[in-house]
Amino acid sequence: MRVMFLEEDGSYNDLDETQQQVFLSFWYTLVEMDLTYEQIVGVLANIYEESRFSCTNAQDSRGYKGKYNEDYFFNVDDKIGYGLLQWTVSDRKTGLLNLAIEQGGSVSDLNIQLAYFKEEMSDSYQSAWLALLEKETIRDATFHFMDEIESPQVNNIEDRMLYANSIAEWYEREVLKEE
Repeated sequence: MRVMFLEEDGSYNDLDETQQQVFLSFWYTLVEMDLTYEQIVGVLANIYEESRFSCTNAQDSRGYKGKYNEDYFFNVDDKIGYGLLQWTVSDRKTGLLNLAIEQGGSVSDLNIQLAYFKEEMSDSYQSAWLALLEKETIRDATFHFMDEIESPQVNNIEDRMLYANSIAEWYEREVLKEE
């Protein structure tokens, strides 16, 4: 499997083995959550923008190097985005930490982050999640997830659409050819 993302500068970024594993795990999690193909692509485009599919991604605009940050010390009050969804706000980071403690794991663990994502979508983001389930196009799903769930400081829908297109191209090239 080769997943490549077209970047805003026109270059391509190949996912490394760890990123590919996270990508596929997130894909299958979204399938289990009954999302359509268009909704899955929209969510994953946002996740790529936020974390590059790295569970240890600490917010690079705050001085961390980006994708893999083994030197970042998780702190619920530091306002530094962390993980797949770049959890930043104290109560969201506390929720992630509490789930990790409850499950005897780490905040950087993929399965814990996926479980916390599912928990958030069924609890605190339930109305936004239900609205996402009504989106029928990749663009609508991508924008809705960005605007209503991620709520980034910068509306960069065009970058996220580049990533959505990359995911759609991967799906056509790698998945549909096998059917």
